[in-house]
Amino acid sequence: MSVDRIIVKVAVPTPNRILFDYCIDSTLNNDKKRGPLRPGSRVIVPFGKRSIVGIIVSLVTQSTVENTKLKSIAEVIDSEPIIEEHHLNFYLWSANYYHHPIGDALFKMLPSNLRKGFPIPKTTTTCWKIDDTSDYPRDKIRSANQIKLLDRITVKNYETDENLSLTFGRSTISALVKKKVIIKVEKASKDLTLANLPIEKQMPKSLTKEQLKVFTELSSQGFSCNLIDGVTGSGKTEIYLQFATTVLKANKQVLILVPEINLIDQITKQFTDRFNLKTIVFHSNISDKERLKNWTQARNGDAQIIIGTRSSIFIPTINLGLIVVDEEHDQSYKQQDGFSYSARDLAIQRASNEKIPVILGSATPSLETIQNCKKNKYKYLEMTRRISNTNPTSWKFIDLKTEIITNGISSFAIDKIRETLKKGKQALIFINRRGYAPALICNACNKAIECSKCDSKMTLHKAQKKIICHHCDYSALIPNRCPLCDNTLTAIGSGTERIEEYLESIFNKTTIVRVDRDSARKKYFMKDMNEKISQGGPCILIGTQMLAKGHDFKHITSVFVLDTDAELFHPDFKSQERLGQLLTQVAGRGGRGISSSEIFLQTYYPNHPLLEKLTNGNYKEFLQEIGKEREITSMPPFSFVTLIRANSVNEKNVVDFLNLVKKMVELVEPQSPQNQYLGPIPSMLEKRAGRYRYNFQIKTHTRSKMHILLTKLIEQLSKTKSFSNVRWSIDVDPIEL
Repeated sequence: MSVDRIIVKVAVPTPNRILFDYCIDSTLNNDKKRGPLRPGSRVIVPFGKRSIVGIIVSLVTQSTVENTKLKSIAEVIDSEPIIEEHHLNFYLWSANYYHHPIGDALFKMLPSNLRKGFPIPKTTTTCWKIDDTSDYPRDKIRSANQIKLLDRITVKNYETDENLSLTFGRSTISALVKKKVIIKVEKASKDLTLANLPIEKQMPKSLTKEQLKVFTELSSQGFSCNLIDGVTGSGKTEIYLQFATTVLKANKQVLILVPEINLIDQITKQFTDRFNLKTIVFHSNISDKERLKNWTQARNGDAQIIIGTRSSIFIPTINLGLIVVDEEHDQSYKQQDGFSYSARDLAIQRASNEKIPVILGSATPSLETIQNCKKNKYKYLEMTRRISNTNPTSWKFIDLKTEIITNGISSFAIDKIRETLKKGKQALIFINRRGYAPALICNACNKAIECSKCDSKMTLHKAQKKIICHHCDYSALIPNRCPLCDNTLTAIGSGTERIEEYLESIFNKTTIVRVDRDSARKKYFMKDMNEKISQGGPCILIGTQMLAKGHDFKHITSVFVLDTDAELFHPDFKSQERLGQLLTQVAGRGGRGISSSEIFLQTYYPNHPLLEKLTNGNYKEFLQEIGKEREITSMPPFSFVTLIRANSVNEKNVVDFLNLVKKMVELVEPQSPQNQYLGPIPSMLEKRAGRYRYNFQIKTHTRSKMHILLTKLIEQLSKTKSFSNVRWSIDVDPIEL
């Protein structure tokens, strides 16, 4: 190997599970303007017949690639690493834990503009200040404009170049620069907008005894994982705010994770109302340009408070002091496709790496989190009372076997809604199904209109005049007749649109607001909705699970769950836990003001033992019962599960591939009570977007055994070339089987 070249291992955004070796000439490596290359820098490299962006992961002295076959780096993009060493180590750990191709994982952790090779934007502002070292006599300055400019800078200490140019002109600035009276400085945005202001702009609220007890148990020193198990309305957010104050006063940054975009506005307002500090948001609904700008401000320390959804766990920070994972139980924290990471679990790992506290907050903690508290891995902190001191929500059943049902709503529910509105209060109608109706059925042949690409029915969306597949987003105009026998069609079942239409026909003088993914696409919809509801007065709120978490509605006193049984008999191992969390969270939207609330569950099984436990107001007992079942069946968190997911346009190819996986796994570790294998088995939705989907399940009793097995399996699969038409991925700790 020639001594004037250095070898770098580069990650590129491909499904390949390896790093690629490139060489770089020493002249390029020791560029005086840039300095030597370091891991975390982006480069342009030749890859096949094209040039692509890569990230340097390490520098080595030897390569397994022959010297004559080593390609050279074409260009170095960054003058310094965009990813610092400790962040890069965290990213690499994450990719390795989830056994995802390292290059693909690294690039998914970056804003899209950085993946394309765009430079990191400048986040400072050019300003001018008095040059304290200048010996030019001030009394020799005769220009009135120059004197006024100097007076302004003297009063404010510095002023932006833009403001001075607009007021005094570029020639005035140039004249003073020539006289060496003023000098140029770069200022961070926080120094310009929030300089000399106290950290808090609003006094903190007085804590209840329960809140104070929890708050005093939290420590900002070193790593700790703290679960705040607080009933809805118990004041978890105020604890986040007050503990964040402690961290922010130590000049550290705070990262707040929320499960869904629709919760961003509310929690951002709570933090910006409290603090005179730069606060940024990070989620998929902001532009690529703004995402990169916010990412950079967090990385440079210009932003002290970062609020975002799951991908925010990868935002680099300069001095992170606290991570908060609100609604820690929410399955939205798990990425379902591609790089299948859990933002909650990575938050705990990142906090451990950076030796800082992490807070998990929920009114319905997940079974795995409770289990970790029992093992003393996490600190358990409990709040059992609402701040408002209202009575706990009263749970009641509506037995559908004895009710008249119209468009999914019982006559009893209609009467109760009418009572609520007469009292000047608000009602929430929960149905976790958007659209007008989940199926269009032929009146003659009884066939449903199905998606041509999926094993699913098309959902009628009356407002959009379309039928839409909720799995692959395929859409078509609403057919007038059955495509098979040319007879009439009937919409079966109810979604949010149909419920809205039906209630508007009954309560035509009442404000009715529908909240689902379709309505929330409008800009500022969630903000406007929250403002409308917070004004009080009779109102009906209809929505999906978007309404079930985080929202603080003070005037809702009646909650109606229309389809309680949907998850009760769902075959997935977590379905009953999800049902308990969902119902408890929905119930928590009521009674948050001065009035108590009721929740009515429409069900055909009012005597179901799990529902009885839940409706007695004891989520703990409900979770314990589920925990016993999981332990008996040796399911997570009492075992460790990984899915090998595979899909192809050819069903036989998928099955053959996973049968090969099964043989490989059994060669590495034969099946036993400690290592159990299942499959190939079809996914819950076997065909999606024209591709057949199957899984192979691996279950072990130790995490280390799982990772050893997966590492060896991947090594074997990397040598297999006969299934190029099959896409496969690994889902460690899946939330759905």
